[in-house]
Formats: sequence, C-alpha cells, structure tokens
Amino acid sequence: MIAITYASELTNFSFDKMDEILAASDRNNVRDDITGALVYNTEFALQCLEGPAAAIKAAFSRICEDDRHRQVKLLSVRNIRRRQFPDWSMRACVVEGETLRGLKIIPHIPLVGFRPTAWSEKDALTFVGALSDHLTQTRSRPSEDDAPRRIVRPRPVGQVDPVSELEQRIAGLM
Repeated sequence: MIAITYASELTNFSFDKMDEILAASDRNNVRDDITGALVYNTEFALQCLEGPAAAIKAAFSRICEDDRHRQVKLLSVRNIRRRQFPDWSMRACVVEGETLRGLKIIPHIPLVGFRPTAWSEKDALTFVGALSDHLTQTRSRPSEDDAPRRIVRPRPVGQVDPVSELEQRIAGLM
C-alpha cells in the first residue's frame, strides 16, 4: 500500500463543482479501496490518497487530466503499513481565514494565504499527520517504513509530467 500527497491550483472554483468532485471521489474511492483527505480553499487543494499502488496511479492520472486542477505538484510518495484516514473514502476540509474549521493545526504553516504548492515534503507530511490526528482523535506515530525515503526538490512546472513522476517514485519504493 502507498500514500501520496499532492497540491494543485484550482481553476474556476465553485462549491458546487467541489461537491461534484467529492461525490465522484467518494464513489470511485470506495470502489478502488482508496482513503484520504482533501483540504482546500477557493484557489488551492492539498490531498492525501492512500491505497493500492495501481488504484492510486489511476486516481492520480484522472486528477492530472482534470481541467479543474492546474499545476499539480506531487509532494510525497511513500510505502505505508497503515492508513492515516482509514474511515474515509474522502474527507474534505475547507480552509477559512487562518483556521481549518476553527483549528490551527500546525503553528509554522500559515493557513492565511493557504498555498500548499509552495510547501516542502516535510511540511505537507507534518500537516497531513496533524490532520489525521485531529480527524481520527488519535496520535499517529509513523513507523520507520512510513518515513519519506527522500526529499522532494522543487521543480519548475512542466519539467516532469506528474503522472510519470509518480510512476518513477513508486518504482523506487518497490
């Protein structure tokens, strides 16, 4: 099982469109044994997906082809033994102002101007871990196998296709 975290810019955002995305994601993710969480505002999204590698690759390919996402940036790919969001085919949280539904999760990651495409892999994984802790009301303790294998270096948009990057990084995990 693998987990990926990616960020993207949202295009032509509306809450109705987001409701459509979430409904389709919920159906597809239940079918494909994918769980995860999505955090968004009107401009950006950060999503963690976890499940079988083939299902994650297919879901990520659909996301990259979806014209509601632009400049998709793969932040993290890792092997996992347990899910951080085991009970949700897709959980969504909206960033409003400085808070995530009234919760300041990570002090050093400002939610004002929520822009996860600028985050490092470490920031993204710290945020996802804290979000999991909050949503599941448990303290997640990643095992050594759950730790990132390498640091993600920023890349200019368009240099590498995100789906190809995911395939290369999954191959490196196996």
